[in-house]
Amino acid sequence: MVSSMMTRYVILAMLLSFPLAACSERDSRWTGTMYDSAGVTVVSNTGVGIWAPGEEWTVEEELRIGLVEGDPDYVFGELGGVAVDSQGRMFVLDVQAQHIRVYSREGLYLQTIGGRGEGPGELTWSFYGPFMGAGDTLLVPD
Repeated sequence: MVSSMMTRYVILAMLLSFPLAACSERDSRWTGTMYDSAGVTVVSNTGVGIWAPGEEWTVEEELRIGLVEGDPDYVFGELGGVAVDSQGRMFVLDVQAQHIRVYSREGLYLQTIGGRGEGPGELTWSFYGPFMGAGDTLLVPD
């Protein structure tokens, strides 16, 4: 049993070493610092990235759903999470209202699912989720 466990650790160490070796060229360009502070490794990066121009990541807003005031189908109390199905529909849990609103991939309101309560299809204490299961099955922990 011990030799089997040891073999697994050796194989894991070997597998982990390959990605590290592949990154060595990129690591040599890194100019940040690392130091130990009471047993915690602190990594400090410089303001200059190590990627070439055009390789850097960018963030671009594609869609925004939600309003501070206005149409109640787009005003949220407290977001608990978002799930997306295979058709691109978004299922948004509003923790405060204890329901899920469904939006099209374009951000248009489609319907509200559930509501506050203890009966079938109602939510009592859903704080996170929803999740999309197999076959676009909507799962909501409650």
